[in-house]
Amino acid sequence: MGGAITYHFLYGDLEGRPSNVSKLNTVLLLLYVVSVLLLQTGLIALPGDWAVWATQSLMWALLATMAISTAGYVIEWVRRAKEHSA
Repeated sequence: MGGAITYHFLYGDLEGRPSNVSKLNTVLLLLYVVSVLLLQTGLIALPGDWAVWATQSLMWALLATMAISTAGYVIEWVRRAKEHSA
């Protein structure tokens, strides 16, 4: 957020485009929230440790796509800032 505000004041309006990884991140986030809610309310039950495994797997995938998405946006906006100031 701070980077976007700084870019706006230094170089002008932002023209952001969501990346494919960012879109995947949104899907994983929704799946994670829904799965946790379903498991916690008892509307779905998985045998043994499957519930823990499933939610932890979604969580780690979510964190990975979040990190990749953030890095991608930082790289893209640094590149745009360099092009703009050149």
